[in-house]
Amino acid sequence: MIVDVSGVVLDFGSAPESNVEVIIVGQSLTTTDAEGRFNYSNVIAPYTVIVRNSASSFYVYEGLTKTNPVIPADLFTSSLGASVSGTINNTTSGRTLGISMVADAVLGGITTSSQDSHTNYSLSTVLLTPSTSGRLYALEWTKDANNNAVDFTGYGSYPGEVYLATGGSFAGLDINLEAVSTSKDMVVSVDLPSNAVLDTLSANVRFDAPNETALSPFTFLVHNPGTNNVTIRSPGLSGVYMQATALVTEAPSASVSGVAKAPLTPLSANPASEAAVHPAIAVPYIGTIWNSVPATASTLSLSLPERPELTGPGEGASDVTAGTSFTWSGNPEALNLVEITGPQRITIITSKNSAQLPDLSAFGASYTSGDSYTWIAKQLHMSGYCENIEQYTSGGMISPWLMLVYVQNSLLPINAEGYLMASPKRSFTIR
Repeated sequence: MIVDVSGVVLDFGSAPESNVEVIIVGQSLTTTDAEGRFNYSNVIAPYTVIVRNSASSFYVYEGLTKTNPVIPADLFTSSLGASVSGTINNTTSGRTLGISMVADAVLGGITTSSQDSHTNYSLSTVLLTPSTSGRLYALEWTKDANNNAVDFTGYGSYPGEVYLATGGSFAGLDINLEAVSTSKDMVVSVDLPSNAVLDTLSANVRFDAPNETALSPFTFLVHNPGTNNVTIRSPGLSGVYMQATALVTEAPSASVSGVAKAPLTPLSANPASEAAVHPAIAVPYIGTIWNSVPATASTLSLSLPERPELTGPGEGASDVTAGTSFTWSGNPEALNLVEITGPQRITIITSKNSAQLPDLSAFGASYTSGDSYTWIAKQLHMSGYCENIEQYTSGGMISPWLMLVYVQNSLLPINAEGYLMASPKRSFTIR
């Protein structure tokens, strides 16, 4: 199939990236214009797009067929955003207050301490489009000595849609809390693959439609629970959802094969600054899985699939060069991210369980004989957002970088259901 391609490169905040080097394999190198756009004619589909992030960092999108791909890249110039502020009424001093925006194209949420009667708040949001609308919610609860929710005491929402435009400051968005009549127990059960243990379990409350993106307030967090069945507290409200997230690692006898981040308290709307102050902690990481159920339910189940396994090239392979095929096992309904680390840093994004080491000569970059590299395959599934390469490059999506920051670094998933799995790591040498 022959197509004409008019694509756009966006940063993790959905801002267009200008002057970025891009190539469709088999065509000539070009750079994006002021609106982040690039154009090619007479392209044989499926095709591969390579984006240069820095002197030695590249993103590769394999298997595209569409004529208007939206290419998220691990880049940052300026993100779209707006500020929201107001007063939460009927609060009680000493309790915890969570505030969250819910929409298809907004990320914004904070957790703070309630004040007497009225609590003023200010919330920074990340917008995935220049303007959008969403809904604003507030929830209040009491905590135990471990900072986990004991009883939910107040709940409310702003009456009507909240309309946001980038750069704007939207004040006077007041919410009146009403008493929550009941808090209830919910049992979270985690079904794990072989040689896996539950490292951390967290829970948060999602408001309104479960398929929309949101930064939801944490209400529960436990490390090394010692059991795969954990009881959490739920507000039991109609139209509200409880979400649980499990971070899973290898059993203690297994060797370290991946890197995860330490679980954090809720992130701000600025993931770049948050990630910078929380260094990586090496753990034998297998995966993260999350799911949501109505807050009125009594149980919530998480079932983690088997992790991807690398099948070729073998450990320590010394005959790798541009064009060498990399293969792995795993769920065909997940998006695959192959991370190759060495003198060149390459992330390959594909729907297939195979990829080729890209030829970078058009960028003036190359592989040097004898150089050592490592590689790992990750599989990312976000229901409704990230199930294949075509869906992912359709626009209105969140970049891999931002998704991985929120999921892997903070245990704070931004959609209702999904998982991130990582293979063991292998090394190879350039021929």
